[in-house]
Amino acid sequence: MSVTSAEEKFTRELFKRYEVNEKYLIPKTQYYDIIDSIKSAAPGVDKKSRNDYYLMSRYDVLLCGDVWKLIKKHNSPTKPHCTS
Repeated sequence: MSVTSAEEKFTRELFKRYEVNEKYLIPKTQYYDIIDSIKSAAPGVDKKSRNDYYLMSRYDVLLCGDVWKLIKKHNSPTKPHCTS
């Protein structure tokens, strides 16, 4: 089995699962769009849209080396959110 066919098979299977459960798997373009939206809606920016507030309440971004990662905020009554 070649590398490209294994990669194509993996991608097909992944998107089959995405169609079933869109809540957890998102396409790469949408993932990076969310990261860009959160980064552009930084606390110093005066104008934020309703979507910016929604994304900021649900997600946070984390810089790992030179790659930005999207993380879901955990709502725990005992542990407050870390803000930076």
